Amino acid sequence: MAAQTRSGTASANRAPAESLRERRRRQTTDEISAVALRLFDARGFSETTVDDIASEAGVSRATFFRYFRSKEEAALHELIDLSGAMDRRSRASSAVAPTLPALTECTADLLARVTPQQMAHYAVLRKLIEREDALRQAADAHAHALAERIRSRLLATEQGHDRLATRVLAETTVALLQATLDEWVDSPESDLVALYRDAVERLRRCAAHP
Repeated sequence: MAAQTRSGTASANRAPAESLRERRRRQTTDEISAVALRLFDARGFSETTVDDIASEAGVSRATFFRYFRSKEEAALHELIDLSGAMDRRSRASSAVAPTLPALTECTADLLARVTPQQMAHYAVLRKLIEREDALRQAADAHAHALAERIRSRLLATEQGHDRLATRVLAETTVALLQATLDEWVDSPESDLVALYRDAVERLRRCAAHP
């Protein structure tokens, strides 16, 4: 796998400073999710139970449910983590301008912090989504929820009075992110951030030349 991120810690797109407790929780969450993806890939999503995942990960069923509400959530962990980083970034910004260039820079910066391990997990997840209806539906619901959260942030800005514009921007941002991640899976040698900026440029050209 070609390196497509800046060097940094595995938690670069999470909180800037983690306590020991937070670090251990993150590590356990990552480990359980990795086990879940491996079992889903080998056995199938429907054929793999929570008990199977917990046993393979060396934790109890109760512990699994302390970290994840469902098998779907365990599978989508990396996507949920990325969207959480986007939420924190937008909350930390005093006034995110509701424009595509502003959202592009925010997303590009986050993608620059994605780790090779996260991308490896996403590559497995994307293949699972293609063949597992339950995961496809969960991923679609997650994408919709992420777009709604971005839209609510935009509506909260001084310039966010145009409801249709904020909806288009939010959903376009999520669609560009999804397209970039999926294209990277097909071309893993590509630089993730460069791929994202290329997707944005292609959209700009399409809009300029209908």
